[in-house]
Amino acid sequence: MKRLGLLSVMVLGLAACEHSRVAEKPGAEAAENKWPACPNLSWTERLKIRFQSDHDMIGHYTRAYCVTIEEARRRMAIQNETFGPDSISGVASAVEANEAATFAGLWIEHTPGYRVVVAFTRDAEATLAKYTRRSLFHAVNRPGPTEAQLMAEQSRLAGEFSAAGVEFASIAAEIKRGALVIAVPGAAPDLRPGSTYRGIYIPEFAEIIEYSPMPIPVAVGAHVRAD
Repeated sequence: MKRLGLLSVMVLGLAACEHSRVAEKPGAEAAENKWPACPNLSWTERLKIRFQSDHDMIGHYTRAYCVTIEEARRRMAIQNETFGPDSISGVASAVEANEAATFAGLWIEHTPGYRVVVAFTRDAEATLAKYTRRSLFHAVNRPGPTEAQLMAEQSRLAGEFSAAGVEFASIAAEIKRGALVIAVPGAAPDLRPGSTYRGIYIPEFAEIIEYSPMPIPVAVGAHVRAD
């Protein structure tokens, strides 16, 4: 797995952030100025953010997580470290290569504090201590499948479903929870975790959800012929 690619997606995926920019002042002036609603920051700090471009990574990050510009730059610098055993990429590469039997995933948490979580199915603290003691990293035990198992089952199911003509919308590996979320159209009562469906084994850590396909809009005035 390309770890840096995964981390980049996590950093850049700020569209689903927990805080949004809202106006502090009423009226048209507020709509134009868009002051960040970050009560944890001083007026001066928010003023600095106000003049930081929202199209800039730092400006977007400060508004998304209500941190100062200086703190945002510090975090971006950490994530851009590409060398060294104590860098995010260095630790990720090492544990993924050497601890595949228990490594359950790595992700960045931005709130309430900034840290990198490294999960193992057991002995998390002792295992992580072999690679780093940097306070940035936080070890957690996350029972269930390893990251390697999740990725392998995701790939297997996608291939076998396609070959068997099983209709599905997506198969998502949720690293934090150790689950494979399979989205299928409509009810599929025979598709159950820990069972075999049309000759395909469904792992116990799978979750089946239903989705409703989006209706195809018909243009106003269009003629639809029913045969």
